[in-house]
Amino acid sequence: MKWYIQVFSKYAVFSGRARRSEYWYFVLFNAFITPLIYLIIMKKAFNFCFHNFRYSLLLFLSSVLLSSCGLEPKTQKIGVFVQTNKGLLELTSYGEQTGMNSYDLAESSNPPKVTKVNSFYVNMPDIEIANSKIFWVSSLERQFHENKSIPLTIDLEITKNNIYKINCSDLVSKKGGYAVLKIGMPMGTADRIYPVQIAE
Repeated sequence: MKWYIQVFSKYAVFSGRARRSEYWYFVLFNAFITPLIYLIIMKKAFNFCFHNFRYSLLLFLSSVLLSSCGLEPKTQKIGVFVQTNKGLLELTSYGEQTGMNSYDLAESSNPPKVTKVNSFYVNMPDIEIANSKIFWVSSLERQFHENKSIPLTIDLEITKNNIYKINCSDLVSKKGGYAVLKIGMPMGTADRIYPVQIAE
């Protein structure tokens, strides 16, 4: 019952997300209570229009609220992901830091090939990433040297479930090369780079 009332109390709040229990209790309770209310209202015909209108309006606004906020996402998979024209792809091939500014790309022989990159997501619970960068290179060699490339401007934000979202508006116009995401790992762990090929 409290989930049902709580949804009505937030009928004008269009931010955040609804819990799964909040959504389903509202839907199920509403499926059972609506016929009962209509039966009660039908017995009192002279008040029917007024009560029906109020309830329908409140129900409509609450339904719009729930559908606009969406459901709380399920527990996310741990790793590094890229949002592309092909959807959300997990980046499994990466290069590890071998020197102060150099990385070995032997593990990254086959980066994903896409036509558009929207943003990167890093989900590593209990790890605070720092000093992350995105580089643009026209070709990908086995050894990547950070100081030979100019980093693009990025916007790093932490989303609700401690997932890092890395946006780069400079990638919108880039074609025919590689976007290389560098993730600065905590002290004692080698930094990693994750390349993504952006085709013409």
